[in-house]
Amino acid sequence: MAERWGAKRALVAISLISAIGYAAISGGAVWIGIVAVVLLRGLAAPLPALVAAVANPGAARVPAIAAMATWRDLGAGIGPLIAGLVLPLAPMALYAGAALLLAVMTLALAMLQAAAWRRSG
Repeated sequence: MAERWGAKRALVAISLISAIGYAAISGGAVWIGIVAVVLLRGLAAPLPALVAAVANPGAARVPAIAAMATWRDLGAGIGPLIAGLVLPLAPMALYAGAALLLAVMTLALAMLQAAAWRRSG
């Protein structure tokens, strides 16, 4: 997908569909949502490094990939801790919030990318 449409477009599409998966979980279609989210997160895993590499040519490439990996690792460590505290309180609302947040941020990224394409082309 990344070769055909570009890493950023593939990442945006996978993120939007992941948001739909989270919304499915919060709406009661738990197994369908879980399978969708797990499969899509696996597809999305290699794409952020590609996006960071393309966005930062030359000498800025390695520091950009390192910064992205650092923030990803912090999220991977802190996310489960926060989820362990919040999940017992309102599990379906948590998934609905995650779906909404992921969708909003993905759409914001897509709009920023579209604006950049219009300026460059």
